[in-house]
Amino acid sequence: GEGNNNSRRVGLAMRRLSIIDVKTGQQPLYDESGNVEVIANGEIYNYKELMIKLKKKGHKFKTKSDIETINHLYEDFGIDFISQLRGMFAIALHDKRRKLVYLIRDRMGEKPIYWTKTPGGIVFASEMKALLKAKGVNKQLNYSGIDKYFHYYYIPEPETMFKNVNKI
Repeated sequence: GEGNNNSRRVGLAMRRLSIIDVKTGQQPLYDESGNVEVIANGEIYNYKELMIKLKKKGHKFKTKSDIETINHLYEDFGIDFISQLRGMFAIALHDKRRKLVYLIRDRMGEKPIYWTKTPGGIVFASEMKALLKAKGVNKQLNYSGIDKYFHYYYIPEPETMFKNVNKI
């Protein structure tokens, strides 16, 4: 599945391999007010338990998607909702009321987030190949990062193999 939403200052777009809630789990997903917008790559392992708790608190779900739990957790707990998630994930959460965008990854970094500055603003993605397709991304090689790859068999963050691309 795929989806996108562009406001004046923030544009979120994504494409996903649909596993959980194939029919209605298209992203971005929103809270009841439409002010909290979320896209994510990954899986929230404890989403069923979270969904039960949130429904008891009065939250209404439009989908059966594990990702929709994020919107409602954020409504109740603010950014501290992260401590309740178990899984592998890269999340972009846009709080329209507060005019904030949070980029969040799982604690182990299984789903990283890559970001860079372009003439049009900040661009981010959970996969390097997606980031490199964005308009204005500088693809100049980072020889220091490449050298580290040959020494350690990986590149320690925040570096990547591209000079102006960072990894969270």
